[in-house]
Amino acid sequence: MKTLPPDVFTVRTVLRRALTINAPLTIAGIVFAFALVGTLVGLAIDHRVLAGVPAWEKPTKFMLSDAIYSFTFVWLLGFVRGHRQSVRVIAWVTSIALILEDVLIALQALRGTTSHFNFSTPFDGAIWSSMAALIVCFWAANLLLGIVLLRQRFADAAFAWALRLGVFISFIGIGLAFTMTTPTRATRGAREQRPADHRRAHGRGGRWRAGAAARRLEHGRG
Repeated sequence: MKTLPPDVFTVRTVLRRALTINAPLTIAGIVFAFALVGTLVGLAIDHRVLAGVPAWEKPTKFMLSDAIYSFTFVWLLGFVRGHRQSVRVIAWVTSIALILEDVLIALQALRGTTSHFNFSTPFDGAIWSSMAALIVCFWAANLLLGIVLLRQRFADAAFAWALRLGVFISFIGIGLAFTMTTPTRATRGAREQRPADHRRAHGRGGRWRAGAAARRLEHGRG
């Protein structure tokens, strides 16, 4: 039986390599990839609209962005030598926080309500508060990765700083998401024109738009 040369990439070889670098983040990325298929099915068959967009649009974008974010972190950790405890914290905190956050986003879509800035009921408020706490967790893990890369020795200084600055830019991007919790003049005016239930659900900063997911590069992710 013929074997592939070492420089040929297949999905299996890439995943196998990723698992050797970091199993938790690789598994998280795989979970998001499969969940993405489910949310795409939701987009196709569930025609409910929440805050002006399809109910499954936000879960779909989060699954996609978090899959990219997870595999990007696997790639970045491939350049880390040593720092085992820090790498373990980065991997597990990021994986668990992202998975739990996306489970809550999908749960709210399934329930037919918004996930972000939703205080319409105590349960909805608890979900959003939990999501906010999870965001802080993987944000801190992002910062820790940047610190680890600062301490890591590289043969190529330019490449090293490209990695470090990329992570710190994503850290800043995630932090910018917190500004969306501050009402602006436009969001105050929009809230005054909405029903009371909708104002309570979005009173911390107006409608969450899909464009914010790009900040995750999302929120900074990726």
